[in-house]
Order: sequence, then C-alpha cells, then structure tokens
Amino acid sequence: MRERLQAAAKRLHFRCSDFLVWNTRGGVVNALVVGILPVLRYVVFTDRLLTDLTPEEVEAVFGHEVGHVKHRHMAFYLGFLMVSMTVVWAAAAIWVLPYFNQVPTLQTREDLALLLVMTLLAVYIFVVFGYVSRRCERQADIYGCRAVSCDHPFCNGHDPRLFAYPRDPALCRTGISTFISALEKVADLNGISRDKPGWLQSWQHSTIARRVDFLKQMREDPSVEPRFQQRTALVKWGLLLSLAAVLLVLGSVYGWDRMLL
Repeated sequence: MRERLQAAAKRLHFRCSDFLVWNTRGGVVNALVVGILPVLRYVVFTDRLLTDLTPEEVEAVFGHEVGHVKHRHMAFYLGFLMVSMTVVWAAAAIWVLPYFNQVPTLQTREDLALLLVMTLLAVYIFVVFGYVSRRCERQADIYGCRAVSCDHPFCNGHDPRLFAYPRDPALCRTGISTFISALEKVADLNGISRDKPGWLQSWQHSTIARRVDFLKQMREDPSVEPRFQQRTALVKWGLLLSLAAVLLVLGSVYGWDRMLL
C-alpha cells in the first residue's frame, strides 16, 4: 500500500514527508493531511480505513486529501476567516458598539456587546463559510476521482491491457465509481447517516447522498465538472474580493482608527 501511495503521489506531483497510520483500535475510518509545507506535511490514514477499504478505494481517499492541497483550500480558509473576522469586527465597531454606548443601561455591559459580536460572527461563519466549505469538499471529491481514473473517459472498468494513468489527472467512469464506493463505505463504517447526518456533520461537508448524487451526474455528463469548477472559482474569488472591497469602503468612509477601536 505504501508503494502504491508513493507512486500515486509521484504521478499527482504531490510531495509529503511520510505516510502515517493512526491507530484508533478500529474505531475511526478517515484520512487527513497535516502540515502546509511539503517538508513538514504528513498524510495520515486510520487503521480501519486501511483494512476495510480496497487498495483502489484507499488511493481514491488519498486523492481527496491531495485535492485539498492542490486547490489550496487551507490557504483559502485562512485568508477567508481572517478577512471575514476583520470585516465583522469593523462593522461592530462602527454600528454595534456605538449603540451600546448611547444606551445608559448598556454602557457598562461590554460583555453583552462582545457576545452579540461573537454571535453575529458565528452565524456568518456557519452560513457563508459552510457554503464555501461544501463546494471545496466537492472539489476534493473530484480530485479523488481523478486519482484513480484512467485515460479512457467512458470506460466501464479498467481494462488491464489498456489501463494507464494519464500524466495529467483525468476523469473516467470507473474512477468516479471507485471514489463513490469509498465515500459510501467511509460513511457506513463510521455510522454516518447517508441522508440525515445532522447539521454538525454536514454543514462543512454536505450529506453523503448529495455528494454521491453530484458525482453520479458528473459520471453521466462530463460537462458537469468544468461548469462546477468555474462556478466555484467565481464564488471563492468573488467572495474574497467582495470582503476586501467592503473593508476598504468601511475604512475610507468611517476611518481606519474608528474601525480598530
């Protein structure tokens, strides 16, 4: 399995320091990437994921984690959260805190003002960040499909005589089906409901049913993938640029000193 993952990493132009096994005593089925820089980056697989999934499915899950790195999701999340918190705090300093100072009974209740600001920030992150995160997860799902796809887009099972990984990650029906199988297994083994996992488990990743339905649409219609990628790019960059523009306008109109109070 290690040799297979090393070969996949080389093919996908992905660098990491090592592959590690997380011993959960068979309690968790998952994988994750730790570290931003390649020299400090590790890919971690839980013990049960390696024992209960086929090698092809493990490689597909690995591709999903590689997809997060290739699409620079961690850097985007960090930038988005930093700019968002700055905008929310600036808006609070301009409109919320002055209101508390004008009401005599609230002038000494800084705790309530802080609670209100934190509540607004939490709601904003839950709604907006959750929406963006779900789209990023689908991008990673697509890359997981690419990691186990061959050079024949409409194949119905890799023909050993013709099977070849493309130099640039492609998509084929078998690769998509392999990732769908891995996704379904991970949900089942972790005891996650396919349709109603609860908002705590789905606000960042969406439900397994919706993710699988999207991949099936992509399997039947290859044009779904480029359209999704274009829309996601517009959402991500449009959101960051809009937040930056709002911050610039607030600073210009109300003054940077007032925003930082």
